[in-house]
Amino acid sequence: CTFSGNASGSSGGAGIHCKNASLTLSNCLIWNNDTFNHNLALASLGLGGNATLTVSYSLIQGWFPAGTGNLDGITPAAQSNYPNFVTPLNPAYATSSTSTSGDFRIGTCSPAINRGNNTGAPSNDLFGNNRPFGSAVDIGIHELQAAPDATPPTIGCPPNQSVVLNGSSYTVTDFRGLSTASDNCAS
Repeated sequence: CTFSGNASGSSGGAGIHCKNASLTLSNCLIWNNDTFNHNLALASLGLGGNATLTVSYSLIQGWFPAGTGNLDGITPAAQSNYPNFVTPLNPAYATSSTSTSGDFRIGTCSPAINRGNNTGAPSNDLFGNNRPFGSAVDIGIHELQAAPDATPPTIGCPPNQSVVLNGSSYTVTDFRGLSTASDNCAS
């Protein structure tokens, strides 16, 4: 399941609200929902009354539930576990207008790739794509139909390059002190 871009005018449960019932979530991605008080944990999942919760192989913003295979959705770990939606959607409460233009497929740098549980997962995703594509199903309702981006970063810096900085020209002759690199995934 994937719940994203939802809003609640109350204090919780924009993604899912459960009251006086048992809720079991597996392979679920709940991210980027909002409430009027902007509490991410409550926006993702609101529990009330005698509700009980069992979660496995899921990524829930503002939560790191006990259970098998769950990813940490609590800041700052949430920054590295951002699901990397193709087109994230701002919740309606935050934008004050409802939109359906989000694309909740995950990109090649998503931590949700191959992190779900194959047992009980549907054999096709929302678009009819076969699951799993890789060693395990992806967390969420969409299955990435490409291998995760594992390309090592490449830095090519030939010597004696001219660089213009603040209107002044410099020649860089030695790159041995270069210590910054990128891993091909946007941060």
